[in-house]
Amino acid sequence: MKVSGDGVVLCAESMSQDKTYFEVKICKGGEWAIGAARTNAHSAPGLGGEGASWCLTSGQITCFEGDIVGVAFDQAVVPTELRFTHNGEPLAEFTITGIRGEVYPAVFVAKGSELECEFDGENGFAYPPPSGFNGLMACRSLM
Repeated sequence: MKVSGDGVVLCAESMSQDKTYFEVKICKGGEWAIGAARTNAHSAPGLGGEGASWCLTSGQITCFEGDIVGVAFDQAVVPTELRFTHNGEPLAEFTITGIRGEVYPAVFVAKGSELECEFDGENGFAYPPPSGFNGLMACRSLM
């Protein structure tokens, strides 16, 4: 899924599994943010708002067209961890801990940026997910 324009986009599926992984390709530079958010972050002017979204931004790392940002959300550890990779290399200094409640994969674009998201891995990930992690799975209800 390609994202461009100006604003916040949330995935339709929440990250309900224990270990979720997704990737975002930087297609065009500009201003961007990639991470996790609650549904109320959709109306915000960007990501990274206190208590509503958690992300890695274009202001924190240098990325070029074609670079891949990986996102691994681990709910099997306490506290939870949201970890990032850049072209398959861990960015440990940007790990975010303690996210609680229902969150969704989220991206923000502005100033001409264009991102391509791979949430479920159906089209293949550029880099292997960390051990035990899988692409986003659709939530199913059982009665």
